[in-house]
Amino acid sequence: GSCPEQRIVLAVRSNAMRANLPGAKAEEWKSWIDPDSRCGVQQQIQRLINEDSSNVPRIIEVPRGQSPLVWQYEHLRQFTLELNQFVVHFDGVCTKETCPKMNATDEWHYLCAAHKRARDCCAIDYIMHTLDGTCALLNSQKWFPNRTSFPDKSSKYFRSIARRLYRIFAHAFFHHRGVFDAYENETHLCERFCHFVKHFELAPDDCFIIPTSFMIRPLHIVRSPPAPRPVYTIARAQPPPAPAPAPAQPA
Repeated sequence: GSCPEQRIVLAVRSNAMRANLPGAKAEEWKSWIDPDSRCGVQQQIQRLINEDSSNVPRIIEVPRGQSPLVWQYEHLRQFTLELNQFVVHFDGVCTKETCPKMNATDEWHYLCAAHKRARDCCAIDYIMHTLDGTCALLNSQKWFPNRTSFPDKSSKYFRSIARRLYRIFAHAFFHHRGVFDAYENETHLCERFCHFVKHFELAPDDCFIIPTSFMIRPLHIVRSPPAPRPVYTIARAQPPPAPAPAPAQPA
């Protein structure tokens, strides 16, 4: 019989073992994909990110033969995972005292939908409620019973998920810019997310309130023109029409 080391080499050569082996180098970490696994798409996305997180077009492009809906679903799962890592950096920065409400700019104030009736939450609670709710929805056996296929109608939630996750980026950009820039320079997470949402049309352009100047590949945003103000006219009262003459009576 062969020794354990020989069996590992044989397994790798035959592509039978798909795992991070002991002693793996940094560039080899997560460099394997199991196409037969229900996590195969997730592994593929993570590999693209690990190879070059700034190559956004390559990361979000749907591979040939891959279901576009499953690709979007797995990307939303991946964004949720990374956002959970991102908000760790809010510790001691985003608190009930510093951010008592969930705001982006002065014009954008968000109510938390995690309650029976939407209401105010401090920003950090809003963010955690949003991530918890997104995790619960994406793991729902009712809407996503299988990670490799699910009913098309389940994709109706992608828009609301994208809209709410974007608010986390918006709050970080406008209120915790130092934390945002440090994480973005390393991961390009917000840039990837914005291009993903734009590419798959999960939100209208008017929802993108973060300036795109920090991006390597700025978004092409088309703002809707402001709605014209209604013009009211007052019609003058018209005199009533004159009564019609009575018909002539025969002689």
